[in-house]
Amino acid sequence: APPIKVDGHMGPLTATAVNSVNAVWFCQKFLELSKLAYLDIVNSDIKQTRFLQGWLNRLTALAALLPQDKSPQGVA
Repeated sequence: APPIKVDGHMGPLTATAVNSVNAVWFCQKFLELSKLAYLDIVNSDIKQTRFLQGWLNRLTALAALLPQDKSPQGVA
């Protein structure tokens, strides 16, 4: 695959990549990465700890909206 230039827009290569995986798996991975990002924020700035539980609650609420997915490796 050709390298993708990060430009902040969703073009045809990004759309093709996103559409090639299972949507539920994709959302689960997005939520997992979001959690790691929130933990990094707190690790970088301890003052942000007061927001962490709210962020994690939001992720939990979003995850509860997803159906259980049994597809391996995100294959649709």
